[in-house]
Amino acid sequence: GVAVRPKDEHALDAGVVNELRLGAHVGEPLGKVDLHIGDLLDLLFFFRHGKNPLFESKVTYILFIIRRNVKAGKGKPLPSASYKVTSNFPNGRGVYSFCMCPGGYVVNASSMKEGTCVNGMSYSGRSGSNANSAIIVSVSPEDFGGTDALAGMRYQEQLEQKAYKIGQGRIPQQLFGDYQQNVESTAYGNFASQTKGSTTFANLRGILSNEMEQSFLLGMEHFAKIIPEFDRKDAILSGMETRTSSPVRMIRDEHGVSSVAGVYPCGEGAGYAGGIMSAAIDGLKAASFVMEQFYPKY
Repeated sequence: GVAVRPKDEHALDAGVVNELRLGAHVGEPLGKVDLHIGDLLDLLFFFRHGKNPLFESKVTYILFIIRRNVKAGKGKPLPSASYKVTSNFPNGRGVYSFCMCPGGYVVNASSMKEGTCVNGMSYSGRSGSNANSAIIVSVSPEDFGGTDALAGMRYQEQLEQKAYKIGQGRIPQQLFGDYQQNVESTAYGNFASQTKGSTTFANLRGILSNEMEQSFLLGMEHFAKIIPEFDRKDAILSGMETRTSSPVRMIRDEHGVSSVAGVYPCGEGAGYAGGIMSAAIDGLKAASFVMEQFYPKY
């Protein structure tokens, strides 16, 4: 694990970090720290106690819900294919597919105690029998139930805790047709789920607000007009996909530095990316900031 420690209890208030701890190893002194923090939420919580404004809520799309599996159609075998579908509604919410995994698996990616979140993956051969993608509904700070910078993080935790509770620690799943009818599923349809982690049937309705659920349903209906049978009744929903992007952003100035001198927030966890490519580009941007400050001759 990674932890950043101040010199003393007043160091964060002064905007100073002088020690980086990597597992059992300590290296000091520090001239800079590049924070590519991913899901290191404990690191974020550590920083919140400082008086300097390190975080702000993100106003853009930040998280959602359910990963679905679909069986490839019968007939002549075709290579695994990818897709992307999007829609927007008058209530201001966007619904779209994210991280589509052809021939892939739904994975229990939980990292917090008594919280469940899922993700998707494909092996290089993309040889799994199902495809899956996250179906994302946009969320804004108005949904968080709080106004401080970390309200979105607490909201994310609440969703993961609800998923954990209804699944009793396993991945909660529901057929899309049963989700529409607001009833718990009892069996799979024409195909089984492909997951990495134990699963159980549960009713996923009620985890999100009614408005968000209706947006999700409308989105699925719209997607079926683009890709036939996208909303098939036996499509398998798995919850929750809550970490498409960080719900907070670490504030950095025009030189890429946070209010703690020498700390360069970067990538998805710091709130500056929403996927692999944008994270890589932001990494290049952060590297240019560091080079500008410490190696100007290059």
